[in-house]
Amino acid sequence: MSIRSTMHRSTAGLGRIPSVSAGYGRRSALSAIIAAALVGFCLWACAPQAVHYTLDRKLSVEADSLFRTGNYEYAIRQYSKIRDEFPKTAAGANAQYMLGIIHVHYDNPFADYDAALREFKRFKRLHPDDRRIDNAKNWIRILTVLHDFAMHYEGNKEILTKITERQTATSRSYANLQDAYLTCDAKVDSLRKRIIVLEGNVVALEKIITELEKIR
Repeated sequence: MSIRSTMHRSTAGLGRIPSVSAGYGRRSALSAIIAAALVGFCLWACAPQAVHYTLDRKLSVEADSLFRTGNYEYAIRQYSKIRDEFPKTAAGANAQYMLGIIHVHYDNPFADYDAALREFKRFKRLHPDDRRIDNAKNWIRILTVLHDFAMHYEGNKEILTKITERQTATSRSYANLQDAYLTCDAKVDSLRKRIIVLEGNVVALEKIITELEKIR
């Protein structure tokens, strides 16, 4: 038996042996698919994702934007709306706190310390466990002092106004008395002059009478 026929029988039982080039091709295709998938995933991860806000969050973003740009009047309206419509949410708590902050903001022409005090007290009552509760308490202490000072100042201001009015009235009365005195003094001086004139006339009459008596 020839060597060729022997080798043929030996390999017949092994079946068909795949070629090296065919296996390499399949591996290359698989690698390409994996690479494409990785690139696609990276592009998806890096691409800006659409942000979906709840209504309270959306209103909060708008209110914060109004506050940052100095539209305090509209920011107050927006925060008030959030507080009233979402009182038990994080957005509602933040809105309540910001209503206090806006009313003490140095650049706010609508600032109102009494309103700020009311808002911070309400925040303290409704949200005692909020992380900003210490800040709210500090604001309450400061605003209470300012409120008491303003009340005390207004009381003293009223007293001072009354004293000033009395002093003005007294000065006016004194001026009137002074004018009356000067008027009287002028009249007295005029009377004195008239008396002098009359005395002169009396002397002249006495002389005339004396001359008439001599003629008799």
